[in-house]
Amino acid sequence: MLPAIVLVGYNRPHSISRLMKSVNEAYYPDEEITLVVSLDYSDKTDEIINEINDIGWNNGKLIIRKFDSKQGLKQHVLSCGDLVNEYGAVIVLEDDLVVSPDFYNYTIQMLASYAEDERVCGISLYTHAWNGYGNYEFKPQKNKYDVFWGQIGVSWGQCWTKKQWDGFRNWYEVHSEEQYLGDNIPWSINMWGDQSWAKYFYKYMVENNKFYIFPYTSLSTNFSEIGEHNNGEPSNSYQVMLVDDINMNYRTPSYDEAIKYDMFFERMLDENTFISGIKGNDICFNLNGFKKNTGGKRYLITCKLYEGKEYLCSFGLRMRPIEQNILKNIQGKDIFLYDTKEWDNIDISNFRRTNNKRIKYEIYDNPVPRLVTYCNFEKEEIVRRNLSVNINAVWNEKNSFNIVQNVMQEEICKKRNDGTIWMLHQVYDDKSKYIDSEYAISPQNFEKLINKYIGNGYVFRAINEVESFKNEKNISITFDDGYRGVYKYIYPICKKYNIPFTIFVTLNFIGRDEYLNIEELKELDRDKLCTIGSHTFNHPFFRALNKENKFYEIAESKAELERLLEHEIEIFAYPYGSLAAVDYDTIKSVEAAGYKKAFSTLQTFYTKELQEELKYFIPRININDESVSRLIDQI
Repeated sequence: MLPAIVLVGYNRPHSISRLMKSVNEAYYPDEEITLVVSLDYSDKTDEIINEINDIGWNNGKLIIRKFDSKQGLKQHVLSCGDLVNEYGAVIVLEDDLVVSPDFYNYTIQMLASYAEDERVCGISLYTHAWNGYGNYEFKPQKNKYDVFWGQIGVSWGQCWTKKQWDGFRNWYEVHSEEQYLGDNIPWSINMWGDQSWAKYFYKYMVENNKFYIFPYTSLSTNFSEIGEHNNGEPSNSYQVMLVDDINMNYRTPSYDEAIKYDMFFERMLDENTFISGIKGNDICFNLNGFKKNTGGKRYLITCKLYEGKEYLCSFGLRMRPIEQNILKNIQGKDIFLYDTKEWDNIDISNFRRTNNKRIKYEIYDNPVPRLVTYCNFEKEEIVRRNLSVNINAVWNEKNSFNIVQNVMQEEICKKRNDGTIWMLHQVYDDKSKYIDSEYAISPQNFEKLINKYIGNGYVFRAINEVESFKNEKNISITFDDGYRGVYKYIYPICKKYNIPFTIFVTLNFIGRDEYLNIEELKELDRDKLCTIGSHTFNHPFFRALNKENKFYEIAESKAELERLLEHEIEIFAYPYGSLAAVDYDTIKSVEAAGYKKAFSTLQTFYTKELQEELKYFIPRININDESVSRLIDQI
């Protein structure tokens, strides 16, 4: 079977020309191959056609089809998939891709092995190096074969046969009007807009237990340039290594022989693999913390240590990929196996709320060299000079977030200290329950700190009074995420001393284990001491989101919180809150959403000298058990 090649274009002449050249440079058998260039309507159509004709196609028939009206990405790609009815199979390539010289040879071999396999819904040219849902590195376990099976979503180079595409199309006709696609796909996919065809294909794949075939080394890569789904700037986030050879022989496993991963980039085991005597297909892997439930499986493997739940066994966190720690029975207490038979509908998602060891594992226990080796003294001086003239220039500095943030904090510290905003998170009376000690404090230490500051003439003020701070003895207290400990422990202390405080609520955490429920939130909101602000729906890493998802997390969380509490929400705090997590587009989106101020994790005091410049990136000082003694000594 010789599939046609379909290039999907819109209004990016440079992108589709680059793709066309890489397709031309590839290896092909000595037979005619049809190349279809499909162009949605735009004012660049004629320019693109001229460039395509200039490049030419010497391996068969070249067909250029163009639309007389705008189709939009979803309808355009669906129409390209429908070309299977004419050609039997198609390789669909969106215009910001580049392909390996061996992409066509690879595809032919995969079709020879899998075209008739009912469990296969497509052949992927691309293979992920990055789990974009959990923001973790993805390294699939290698075996003796050259491909693995995955229910991982992909739209950056794929091939479908008529049989595979018809299966999806028949399902899509029934489900095309659905907006919320359920919990068996990552929550962020549900937020993709109306122009996404891929979210429906992913749902179809998971619902029908079908798989893409993925190469261990990619045959396509993605330049992620500005377009219909990327309104920001070009990104290297999805660039991967390409096979740089031709006419290779690819070893292909059967279903039973293949390494398999699910939609959440989690390993899938079969009944013949046992973990501590338990069949692998009875275990839900949630090492990335992005699943909401176990999908009907009795057992759970997670990096989270659940309060009040006994685990069956534990594993260390040393080998890569992460599931090898379990399969090789590496000793330690970083990964836990639970029997959830008696659990009562517990939401098992714990994205970025696992433990410090998981984060250190992701950065290879070596944060400083991995994050700042590309920064140098000259760069730091450029940043410093820019900042001394205009603090907003910091947003134009690229790829040096730690240096920039340190310089920014130093520059602020040269200004007048007009007060401090405290940032706290978890509150527990038992330190063994701490999820992360860097962001935890006991109620005893909190009250001790309050007493000391009050005794030394400090004044605790509401968050809406920040602009009225007069000197360094003004303090405002904030709590991020919405942990239940704030209600249980902090609220009584603040009422005792008549101290105002603020809670930035992550909406989708409401009602979860360890977080405020809706009744507690409303009770706090009714008290004049407490101010409620938004901390998004899902606590995302903003630099990993497109413009549409940023809007959802910022503006829609405001609207939903206002609906729940029946009053305006005026303040916002960024999850993670550093320059590494928050870009300029995010800050402008917060302003556009109607918030009056927003809070960062810049570790310094508040100064009126930069009141307007930092209105939507107000600094806060992290407070935890370890900082209590130091703060008391500094008074």
